Amino acid sequence: MSGPMGVSLRERVATNAATGSLQSAPKRGCPLCSSRCAAEDGPTVNRRRTDGRAMPGRYYEEFDVGETVAHDKRRTVSESDNQRFCDLTMNQQPLHLDAEFAAETRFGERLVNGLYTMSLAVGLSIPETTDGTIVANLSYDDVEHPEPVFHGDTLRAESTVSDKRETSDGERGVVTMHVEAYRVENGADTLVCEFDRTVLAEKRPDE
Repeated sequence: MSGPMGVSLRERVATNAATGSLQSAPKRGCPLCSSRCAAEDGPTVNRRRTDGRAMPGRYYEEFDVGETVAHDKRRTVSESDNQRFCDLTMNQQPLHLDAEFAAETRFGERLVNGLYTMSLAVGLSIPETTDGTIVANLSYDDVEHPEPVFHGDTLRAESTVSDKRETSDGERGVVTMHVEAYRVENGADTLVCEFDRTVLAEKRPDE
């Protein structure tokens, strides 16, 4: 999709993020009620937008470099999760989908799509980091998958704030977090995915 003068939407977003001129999206409440559904999300940190809606995400000022956040939510990955993700992304890799093919590999069974594992790690990290306070995700870097994930594995995530800086106009902030996803096991959990996530975050609104 192109905008004025033939400049694509992607190019405009990248330019605006670099200059700090990217505008926040319109603020919307929950489609089912006037506020966040605390029963689903658990305890909500007492922060509010200028429109009065509570949300658990952090503003730029609330990120501390070096802090590690162990995220509460976990998910057990099902065969259906893996199948639907591959279908939606048109990924026909038999190592993810074909049980007989996968049985003949060194893994002995189907592997969960690594991009699903990464996406799940991002999703698990949202409530305690950028839920309601993000302007945009800017990049995902240095992605690694040190161990495979299988159907039935339960995953958890941690985020460590590695860097932060204000935008050139001082109105927002750029925050980088190192995200790690672990397979939950008896004893020591196993690292299955890690990457750096950089976001453009809102600053705390004036009271």
